[in-house]
Amino acid sequence: IPTHHDTGDWVPLCHRIHVPVVTDSDVVFSVGYEEGAMARVDATPGAMFELNNAAKHAVFNGWDRPRIHLILDYVDEDGLVVPQPTVLVPGQRLEQTRRTIDVVNIDRSAGGEGGGR
Repeated sequence: IPTHHDTGDWVPLCHRIHVPVVTDSDVVFSVGYEEGAMARVDATPGAMFELNNAAKHAVFNGWDRPRIHLILDYVDEDGLVVPQPTVLVPGQRLEQTRRTIDVVNIDRSAGGEGGGR
């Protein structure tokens, strides 16, 4: 996972907890405010750490297997914002990116997605 920082309205409100489950010393998880000053995080299996997603972070997997982390997000009660539900109508779907979740119309006339979903 290349060096990046998360953006979006949720970032300042969210606490992100990582619990490494399956990993190896060849997996390097780094975090810091400047790309040149990122430090390795202790990500041994069973250890737990909070990640400030507004800071830069990256993962290099030099291991020959995939790493597995349990990731838990939560917000403090005073920062809790309950979103209004989105009701989809036939011909719509949700499209999620790193920053948004959008309702998009399915264009079936141009060979778009079929109705079997």
